[in-house]
Amino acid sequence: MKKLILFYLLIITTIVSAQLRPIIIDGKFSDWNQFSPAYTDTLNGQVSGNIDFHSLWISNNNIYLLFRIEVGGEINLQNDNSITLYIDTDNNLSTGKKIDGIGAELEYTFGARSGIFHSANGDITIYHNNIGLISAPTVTSTQFEIGIRRNAVIQNIPLFKSDTIEVVFKDNGVGQDMLPDRSGGVRYVFEKHNFSPLPGYSIKKLNNNYLRIMTNNVRKDDFFNASLYTHYKDEYSAIAPDIIGFEEIYKHTAAETVNRVAGILPLTGGAKWYGAKSNSDVAVVSKFPIIKVFPIDGNAAFLINLRPKYNTDLLFISAHPPCCNNNDGRQKEIDHIMAFIRNAKDSTGSLALPVNTPIIIAGDMNLVGYAQQLKTFLTGDIVDTNSFGPDFKPGWDGSNFKDSDPIDAGYPADFTWYSANSPYSPGKLDYIIYSGSVLKKMNGYVLFTKGMNPDTLKAYGLKPDDSIDASDHIPVVTDFKLLSVATSVNNSSGSILPEHIKLDQNYPNPFNPTTTIRFSLKESSKVTLNVYNLLGQKVATLINEDMSSGYKTVDFNATNLASGVYLYRLAVTGISDGASYINTKKMILLK
Repeated sequence: MKKLILFYLLIITTIVSAQLRPIIIDGKFSDWNQFSPAYTDTLNGQVSGNIDFHSLWISNNNIYLLFRIEVGGEINLQNDNSITLYIDTDNNLSTGKKIDGIGAELEYTFGARSGIFHSANGDITIYHNNIGLISAPTVTSTQFEIGIRRNAVIQNIPLFKSDTIEVVFKDNGVGQDMLPDRSGGVRYVFEKHNFSPLPGYSIKKLNNNYLRIMTNNVRKDDFFNASLYTHYKDEYSAIAPDIIGFEEIYKHTAAETVNRVAGILPLTGGAKWYGAKSNSDVAVVSKFPIIKVFPIDGNAAFLINLRPKYNTDLLFISAHPPCCNNNDGRQKEIDHIMAFIRNAKDSTGSLALPVNTPIIIAGDMNLVGYAQQLKTFLTGDIVDTNSFGPDFKPGWDGSNFKDSDPIDAGYPADFTWYSANSPYSPGKLDYIIYSGSVLKKMNGYVLFTKGMNPDTLKAYGLKPDDSIDASDHIPVVTDFKLLSVATSVNNSSGSILPEHIKLDQNYPNPFNPTTTIRFSLKESSKVTLNVYNLLGQKVATLINEDMSSGYKTVDFNATNLASGVYLYRLAVTGISDGASYINTKKMILLK
C-alpha cells in the first residue's frame, strides 16, 4: 500500500511540475522564460534606424496566439513605426499575399494601427478589434508582447484555418530589417499547453480590515448619465470600495458626485460618504473624512483621515496627466506630483506628513508615451530637476513605490482601457501606485466584465458588457493591509481601538473658516468639547454626550468668529478607573 501511495504521489508531483506559468500580456516578460525563442535573428540587420529584430518567442493559450519580440531600440509599438506582422494562417503558400516565402492572409502594421486580411474574396481592411489584438506595454520599450484572438472571424471567414502557421516580422520603414532573415517565415504549431491557473483574485474584500481603493475614469461625466446608471450600479455594488478616485468629472461638483455614489452605494449605521474635488477633473469620494485638498497642476492630493478604523491619515493623490502625444506636459505634471510628495515627506512644502503616513497615487495616468514617466512615479527620478528639485526615494524606508499591478479579472491581460471603436488597441493607462513600506497589497483586479466567467458575473450581479458600456476605462481595484498601524487592541468588528485618551492638534492650523479636531477614547465615556476665546468665554460647544470608544473627529466652522487665537478643551469623565481627562490646545483662525 505504501508503495502504491508513493507511486500516486509521484504521478501528481510530475503533473504539477509539468504545468507552465500562464502567459499574461502585461509588458513583463519573466513568464516567457520557460520557453526558448522560436527564432533568433542576426543583429545589425537593419539598413538604418534603431529597429533591429533579435529574438522572437511564440506560444498560445486557449484564447490567444501569443508573441514576444525584441525590436532593438526603444519605441512605442502603436505609434511612429512601420513594423508589420505577416501570418500565413492557413498553412498554404498559394493563398494570401506572397511575402518572403509565405502566403500571408494576415498583414498588420502596428504603427499604422491597421492591416489587411487577404482572403479569397479580396483584400479587407482590418483594425485591432477585428482580430482581438492586444499588446503590452503601452509605454516605450525594446520588446513587446502581442496577442491575437484565435477565434477571430473577419466577414464570416475564420482568421485561423490551420493549427500550423508561418510568421514574418518586417520593418517596412527605413530600417528594412526582417525576421527571419531567410525566406519561409517562422513555423509554429498550436499546442495544448498545460498552464497553471491565472493569479487568484477576489471580487469581494477578503478581510474587512483591508482598505479597498478604486480608480475610475468616467469618460466626460458619464457617471451621471442616466442611461448608464445600471452599469455603474452593477460595477460599484460588486466592488464596494472604501475610497474612489474619479477622473473626467468636468461639469459636476464634489457634492453631486457624493450624492451619485450614495445613491448607488448607500451606507448604514450613521455612516456617510465624504467628497472633495480640485479645480480640475479629479475628485475623490471616501468613507473617511477628507481633511484638505492640494491642487497639483491638473491633479490633486487629498489628505484623508482614516480614523477611527485606522490610526493614521492617508495621502491620496488622484492623477490625470495629459493624454496622447503630450509627453512633455505629462512628464511635467508627474514631476510635480512627485516633488509634492518629496516636500510633504521632508516638511518643506504646504503639507507636512508624519513619518509612515500611507501614500497612494491612483488614476488615469495616460502612460502611452515614454517609459520614463512610469519610472518617475515608481523611483522618484524627476526629469526637470531645475523646476521641481532633486530626485528622491519615495518610500519611507528609502525604497521605490510599487505598482499594484492587477490583471483583468479572470483574463490573461492587464489592460485598463478598452474601446472597440478607437484605432488604438486596449492598453494599461490606469494605475494604483503605493508606498510599499507601509502598505501591503492583499488583492487586486481590473473589473473587465467581458472577460469574466458567467458564474462569477451572476454571483455578483454583473453583466458581460457592464465595464465596456459604462466607460472606455475599466475600474481598477486594490485591497491594502496597513502595516504601520498599531494592532494591539481590536473591537468585535475588527476595527483598531486606541490604548489611551488623547486630544490631537486640529488640522489645518491656522485655518479659515473650518478645521477638524481629532481625539481618541479608550472606552465609552462622557465627553465634552468646547471652544473658548482668550478671555475664557465659551464660543461653541461641539460635543456634550456619552460616546463609545474609538477615534473621533469633529469639524469646527468658525464663519461667525473673528480672526484670532482660540482654545479648544476636551473633558472626559465616567472612565472605569474613576479618573478624568482634561486637555486644552490652541488654534488660530486667520481670515
